[in-house]
Amino acid sequence: MTRPEPPLSADSPEELLDSVQKRPNDWLTYLRNAYQHTLDLENQVSAQQATITAERQSAHTEAAERDGIIRYQKQQFDSAQQEIKQLAIEKAQLAAAASPTVQTPQRTATPITAAEVHANGPIRATAPATALSSRTTSISDKLPDLKEFDGTRQDLP
Repeated sequence: MTRPEPPLSADSPEELLDSVQKRPNDWLTYLRNAYQHTLDLENQVSAQQATITAERQSAHTEAAERDGIIRYQKQQFDSAQQEIKQLAIEKAQLAAAASPTVQTPQRTATPITAAEVHANGPIRATAPATALSSRTTSISDKLPDLKEFDGTRQDLP
């Protein structure tokens, strides 16, 4: 609704009184329309205030929910950090338990001279250590070397 306009713009109280006496019905309609316009504006303001209040309450609720989520996530993060620290401590304890209790001296490499290499003969690769197996020996296993034969040809069978 648009704002109602008065029937006459009066600059003085005498002009206003004269206009009201000459056109009382126009002034009565103007006053009714002005009053209705005022009520409409008050209703609009009330509706806007209600909307703003509802939006504000909704925003407060959402903020409270987000704060709750943030607090929960922080608790989860702190819990995970504590668990990581505990696991690091356990890892260090397990590593300490797995290390040998007797300290072994470090070997220092001594240089081998060419004379030592020729004196000792050719260097042979050492056989790898094999694990003992619980299965029976089969043909595919290596047979042990026999004793060295130091007889003559006639001693052979």
